[in-house]
Amino acid sequence: MQDLGAGNRGAEPFVTPNDRHRGRDGALLAARHAIYQRARRRTPLRWIGQTRNWTPVGPVTLKLHTHEAQAVVGT
Repeated sequence: MQDLGAGNRGAEPFVTPNDRHRGRDGALLAARHAIYQRARRRTPLRWIGQTRNWTPVGPVTLKLHTHEAQAVVGT
């Protein structure tokens, strides 16, 4: 976990690519969700709707190879 400085002690950082690679994204997102839920309970008038979607996104493909892209498109 990254240290974001003295002003942010106790705050969970958003997920970095390294966190995702090492499988820490789920725990970090769950901790962030808990922080937001706690803040929402403390000051409900400041919250209009729901908080972010803190669900891990799972595997992400950055670039498909040509033959894989054609298979996805169906050509």
